[in-house]
Amino acid sequence: MIYVQKSQTIPVSLANYKSYDAQDVIEQLNVDFHGKCYICEQNESITTYNVEHFVPHRGDASLQYDWKNLFLSCGHCNSVKTARKFDDILNCSDSTHEVEKAIRHYCNPFPKEFAIFEVKISSIKANNTKDLLDKTFNGEHTGFKKIESANLRALLLKEINKFTDAIEGFQEEADEKEYYKSKIIQHLKSNSAFTAFKRWIIRDNLMLMSDFGQYL
Repeated sequence: MIYVQKSQTIPVSLANYKSYDAQDVIEQLNVDFHGKCYICEQNESITTYNVEHFVPHRGDASLQYDWKNLFLSCGHCNSVKTARKFDDILNCSDSTHEVEKAIRHYCNPFPKEFAIFEVKISSIKANNTKDLLDKTFNGEHTGFKKIESANLRALLLKEINKFTDAIEGFQEEADEKEYYKSKIIQHLKSNSAFTAFKRWIIRDNLMLMSDFGQYL
């Protein structure tokens, strides 16, 4: 999960409580969230988008049509969050929550391990967010969720392998150092898949931080 700066321009469809999932709302959310689910950050195989109410509205129109309360999520993450009632979590659009520093994201591609999440800035919201991420990537509470989580991890591992290959090239291929540097920078951008995991790979390594810390 990474910080997302939402547009200050409120979609017209939200005026007068007309619709919270109209085309202009969806298009603006897609731009703001870089075409990614805000929880898992996948962007390759999202087939079901959801306009999620970050704070469940439960019939409260002021929350139901509040632009600040509308997020873009995939069907998998939305159903996990709803089923497990993860209401009090870090808000990735609120810079004061420091979502990128609050939870360490890690996944060792060899052997194929579960994703690991570690709270670094302790709070109830951070603990709840850690549990949500764990259930999203590693959950096995239903047959379908077990399959969906395994598919999500497969996408994550594929992306992490690409990123670590670029890092290895940067460190070992002197003649192509600038080429691999540009690839690493692209991976660290907010529109990249699973950006939080990649940024933590950089944070965890002092040498990489000296070269790429400015791009986090």
